Amino acid sequence: MPRFLVSIACLAIVVSGCREKQIEVQTVPVEESSYSFFRDTPAKAVPRRMIVGMYDQPRATWFFKANGDKEIVDANQNQILELLRGVTFEQDEPKWKLPEGWAIGPKKTGMFAPLASLIIDADSKTQLTISSLGPNQDLLANANRWRGQLGLQPLTQDQVEAEFAQADGDDFYLFDAEGTGSGQMGGKPSAPSAPFANAPFLQRQAMQAKLDAGAAATASTDLKYEAPEGWAVGKSSSMVTARFTKESAVQPDKPTMITFTRMSAAVNNWPANVQRWAEQVGQVMSDEKITTATEKLEIGGHSSQLIELLDGSDQSIVAVMTVEGPNAWFFKLIGDKESVSKQLPAFRKLLKTIKFN
Repeated sequence: MPRFLVSIACLAIVVSGCREKQIEVQTVPVEESSYSFFRDTPAKAVPRRMIVGMYDQPRATWFFKANGDKEIVDANQNQILELLRGVTFEQDEPKWKLPEGWAIGPKKTGMFAPLASLIIDADSKTQLTISSLGPNQDLLANANRWRGQLGLQPLTQDQVEAEFAQADGDDFYLFDAEGTGSGQMGGKPSAPSAPFANAPFLQRQAMQAKLDAGAAATASTDLKYEAPEGWAVGKSSSMVTARFTKESAVQPDKPTMITFTRMSAAVNNWPANVQRWAEQVGQVMSDEKITTATEKLEIGGHSSQLIELLDGSDQSIVAVMTVEGPNAWFFKLIGDKESVSKQLPAFRKLLKTIKFN
């Protein structure tokens, strides 16, 4: 049913002699789609899906955000994930390969314009946008911002760690959610727990720096270890508390990596994580196979579990999960099969040096 706005065709009263011209009022029908621009929620609740790759780089955090009709995003899921996994950076600038059948959208201008817009489906306006903010972006703030755009409730700090999946050697965080919101910025603030999510950039950056400093100070007192000899210290982030890299003779452009990640023990379990890691290296692990392949060990006085996933086509993972109080610590060795097999003794030696305060 059309809505109506009142437009005044003539507001001035013109006096001619002793007469006054009458004020003319005209009703103009307005389409529902136009009216919905002024509303906090879309006029029609359409199922939407959003997949975001979040890349933390030294000078900026990059976001590759696919957003649109759920059916269209579902149909293009493999192409979206393939694009995200193929993203590389040269001098902090992203490089990617355009999937077949997609198109590059028109260049947009303005302070908040994305670097690029990739058209997935023109009819439904489903697209993937590429944009950036300052470095060391907060996961909770961004997750709640995107959930708000989908009409979903905000998460707590413990919950957000289960919302993000660190894929492909911890190169990026993956957000994937479905809802019925507009999928666009605007509307009511979505996350009381992330008060600066929509603050001006410089203000938000300053506030984030304080949080990062506090988090780093806390993390540094929780874990002690002896850094592996001959490995370079890599970039850490809000979730990856330590990272070490070593050049691979097989894949020079993809170094072998060791990462330490702390998450909430309440939202993590061993079988689910093993299945996720197995998928990343192209393996299938049943619950029975996981039980058989899991090695029990002790790290820093805490019971731990280790699994070697060495049968992947391009990549292998050796992963350990240690529950220490409310924390679930993940220690992972990632790289090509030859390099992982060669560095496994050094990784096991490192595990023996880990101590919790």
